Amino acid sequence: MPDRPGISRAALLVLAGSLLSALLLVLLFRTLPFKVADFREALTGARWAGLAGILATTLFHCWITGIKWRYVTRLTSHGVELGAGYYFYSALIGLLGQVLPLQVAMLAGRSLALRIHGNVPLRRGAGAVVYDQFFDLLLPATMVVPILLAALHVVPVEAGGWLCLGAVGTTGVVLALFGEQFILTMLRPLLLLPRSWKFTGLARALHEGSPLTGRPVLFTLFAFSSVRVANLVFRAWLVGWTLHLDLSWPVVLFANCGVTFSLIFAFLPGALGVVEWGWVGMLHLYGVGTLEATHYALSSRLFAVAALVTINLVHAIVLVAYWGLRGRHRRRRNSPSMARPWDAA
Repeated sequence: MPDRPGISRAALLVLAGSLLSALLLVLLFRTLPFKVADFREALTGARWAGLAGILATTLFHCWITGIKWRYVTRLTSHGVELGAGYYFYSALIGLLGQVLPLQVAMLAGRSLALRIHGNVPLRRGAGAVVYDQFFDLLLPATMVVPILLAALHVVPVEAGGWLCLGAVGTTGVVLALFGEQFILTMLRPLLLLPRSWKFTGLARALHEGSPLTGRPVLFTLFAFSSVRVANLVFRAWLVGWTLHLDLSWPVVLFANCGVTFSLIFAFLPGALGVVEWGWVGMLHLYGVGTLEATHYALSSRLFAVAALVTINLVHAIVLVAYWGLRGRHRRRRNSPSMARPWDAA
């Protein structure tokens, strides 16, 4: 009698992640001073200009992410050029990332898009995603020391914010001057892993010589990530302004960096619960009240989902209209009534 197929490890991981997310949310609502009536009142008093700004910054985020992604794809896939549809995939991945683990959403969405539109193997597409995300992680990593100094009250919060900007600028100068040596040093630990492990092939290819290690390329990718993070910080500040919360830019910057790390390492669907606790913990650490921080965390998730749904809905309407007009134009062109007299000669 054949053995029954068991539950895969991935399914168990998804199930465990879903249960853990539910537990974190239950703890959030039970242990923090949260009331639905207060949260509804905070939302009804939201500034409409702030909501419009959140939508605009989310759209810009999808756009800059698509540009950076296309740039990496062209370098890692032997000059493969992908059209403006990449921006649609960026918005779609952002929406999928609200219900799937972020890394899973990125790897699945981007690799599938590369396979469909560029005939790029999935493994190579996955390697490009990892290299792309490396710079998004490098940027907040450069600000860890100033953030800790501000958290320990060694330096004032505002001074910590300026030190963060100085750390980012210094890293950019290092990449511009010693980019290849810097990136190879950062990736050398991957060479110690077994060859069967995922993404070690990318590290070995970089060490053997690749256009991705050139100083202009590294500086360009770092600049893309800097603009992207700056936009995310501004959007995070807009969430507070929309809710009439007085948040200084260094506090928003520190909190955003902490939440970024939770997004990267969380295996939970949409990092649900982890991100909310991350916002509450980081904001409360720098003096924001627990109730205000809780409202901020939940509103940030709600506003992000609403913005991404709106963008994807508009994309879908535009694509359907485009395909409809294109098909109608093709039918009219092939119609006998549209035939030119000299075609029959």
